[in-house]
Amino acid sequence: MAPGRRLTAERLRKNPEDPNGWKLLGRTYVELQHYAEAADAYRRALALSGERPDIATDYAEALVFAADGHEQHRHFPGVEAPRLSAAGAGSPWRSGCRRWFG
Repeated sequence: MAPGRRLTAERLRKNPEDPNGWKLLGRTYVELQHYAEAADAYRRALALSGERPDIATDYAEALVFAADGHEQHRHFPGVEAPRLSAAGAGSPWRSGCRRWFG
């Protein structure tokens, strides 16, 4: 087991309700190109964090990588689209959110 993953696993054993620990584990799995495991870690982080937008973005990215770039994970069950201001209504980022979050 890689040192970073081992430290994160120890941290999560002590505090399994820590969304930042799950996010860090997800990032570690992405670096190791273990995308399905990364998506699982980010899913847990998302649920524990109250659906923080930064974690939702990481989760979406991991799902795309896990699907090898295909859009089979087009919509994320249980995840609401981030609430965006009207000022950014025409931005590519906002239309991308609508595309992925439904």
